[in-house]
Amino acid sequence: MRGERSLIPYLLILPGAAWLIVLFVVPLAGQVRTSLEQGSLLTGLRFTWHWQNYADSIVNFWPVFVRSFVYAGLATILAILIGYPLAFFIVFRGGRFKTLLLFPVIVPFLITYLVRTLSWEALLSDSGIVLGTLKGWHLIPPDSFLLGTRAAVPRPACPAGSCPGE
Repeated sequence: MRGERSLIPYLLILPGAAWLIVLFVVPLAGQVRTSLEQGSLLTGLRFTWHWQNYADSIVNFWPVFVRSFVYAGLATILAILIGYPLAFFIVFRGGRFKTLLLFPVIVPFLITYLVRTLSWEALLSDSGIVLGTLKGWHLIPPDSFLLGTRAAVPRPACPAGSCPGE
């Protein structure tokens, strides 16, 4: 019984580890393998352990590498100088305003959701790329619309007649 109990944490790690290997390690290994190939698109690429690719890129693009490390270092220092004191203040001095103080920290994470939503709205609008093209090719009537319909905003699955608004 003791031996089985000690294996449980490791077995629980397996799905996450497999996901990490499939979505991170395998593509990274593919990129490293591709970077060590030699040739061109016309003559074909072949794997030759061509380490000179790295030396050439550092020699030719060293200002870009230096600038990238400087920017990364500055971003890290700023995150430490701003983030830790802010987190300390919110946790120990926030009191009943903790939620209100966390709001400006969380809002930037919602920006990608907002951009994605607005992008879909632009694509599916009456004169957007999708409907504009279909109307221009006379494949759908000129008064067709997509926003606000079930196709654009699918409802959750529910038994027939039990969905709100039906």
